[in-house]
Amino acid sequence: MALARCWSCLRPVVRASTRPRLVRWRTMTLRILADGRPSVSFRKKKKDHVAAQKNARPPARGERKALRKRIVLSNANALEVRGLHQLTGERGADVAAAQGRMAAIPAAVQEQLRVVRAFRTTQRWSAFRAPATLLTSQSVRLIQEMESVEESADDGSNASDANEAGAHVDGDRPPPRTFSTVFTGERATGKSTMLLLAMTLAFLKRWIVVNVPECQELTMAHTDYAPVHRSTTTAAPVVYVQKKYMSALLLSIAQANEAVLSTLHLEQPDRPLPAAPRPGQTLTLHGLAMMGANDADIAWDVFEILWAEMARPTTTTEPAALRRPPILLAMDGLSHLMRLSYYRSPDFHLIHAHDLLFVDHLMRCLSGAEPLPNGGAVLAATSRSNVITASTFDVALRQAEARVAGEDPPEYDPFRPRDDRVAHVMRHVHATKLAGVTRDETRTLLEYYAASGLLRARVDDRQVAEKWSLAGGGVLGEVERAAVAGSWGLSGMKRPVAKAA
Repeated sequence: MALARCWSCLRPVVRASTRPRLVRWRTMTLRILADGRPSVSFRKKKKDHVAAQKNARPPARGERKALRKRIVLSNANALEVRGLHQLTGERGADVAAAQGRMAAIPAAVQEQLRVVRAFRTTQRWSAFRAPATLLTSQSVRLIQEMESVEESADDGSNASDANEAGAHVDGDRPPPRTFSTVFTGERATGKSTMLLLAMTLAFLKRWIVVNVPECQELTMAHTDYAPVHRSTTTAAPVVYVQKKYMSALLLSIAQANEAVLSTLHLEQPDRPLPAAPRPGQTLTLHGLAMMGANDADIAWDVFEILWAEMARPTTTTEPAALRRPPILLAMDGLSHLMRLSYYRSPDFHLIHAHDLLFVDHLMRCLSGAEPLPNGGAVLAATSRSNVITASTFDVALRQAEARVAGEDPPEYDPFRPRDDRVAHVMRHVHATKLAGVTRDETRTLLEYYAASGLLRARVDDRQVAEKWSLAGGGVLGEVERAAVAGSWGLSGMKRPVAKAA
């Protein structure tokens, strides 16, 4: 049977329209044109906040870095904890009786600690009303060691005064004592906080504090460096100086130790000053440090003169207020200084970290080759969160731990190259291994969290045993993670670092 219409008549009639019809399907837009052909567009509609971001002011140079490295030491929403132990610089205090208690960091030295970058950005200081630390057995031993250094310095000067006055002194007094150790241990055991505690006591005792907060900054090739040619008779005829880093270090030394360096005058140096002071000006050690901080080209020369003046033996003719105080040298992330750096020599070979002048100075102080005539402490800490491979240093550190524990030290791996320079530095270094705290100290920490309003649960024996076990046997950072983060439902929060020493 034939159709009454042809096939052309069966086509759909598309009437022309001045306005296309829109058919929305997810994020695509289907447009039906006038001739019946579909046109698909994958363009998304711009939202208002995207347009606002384009018109927003870009962050200034260094603004995001300053925000990332910002340190907040107080939280007005946190509760104030009363009855904390107060740290003082006075000798004779019964520190052993304060073991297991929380000690408040005095507000008088918080700005100095901030200048030397003693606080870390990974530590949750902003969750509490005021910074405080737990006095563990290792921290009490550290305080006693620093007090013994101060007593030996006073005994040596008193003996010299007695000899000059004609008094009889039995035997020769030993020189002031220098305490040196490397804090090691697992992650979040409080290694960096031990350095913070030492710097807090040093500022309270009016010591001179020199801190290297990140040893990685010396070897990661992010700062300028220049070669310095030495005599060919030395082991390293070409060494390298980092002028801008030394200039920034001198600025932190001058600002943090201004109260002490302003009272110490510059004696006749062994070498001429790189820049002459103003006529009639009595140059102090603070002015000398600011001279190098303002001019990076002479920063290293100024640092050598400044260190020689700070470490100059005290004479008996000087008043007690003008005598050179002990020096505290602290460095964090020591493993970065025990291997090849990322700097390149002119022939494009990697430069050893000990060929950098300032790193070589740090290593001589750590090994005891650079003495501190007025006493002091050289403290270093390893890092497990920013660890780097240094096989010789790892074996040498385990040997130092074995010497302290009275065990047989391990041997170097014969199938790995041995760095003799690192082995020589670590030959007589003392190591202090930090581990978990006791259950009583864990209870003190949990009670401090509860008093600050961060822990809602009741602190009893069951709670203490649970948190101590979850923290791997009392690892301080894990105690905070299990107590504070678990209480507020923040299990996915950033791993905190121990806030106890």
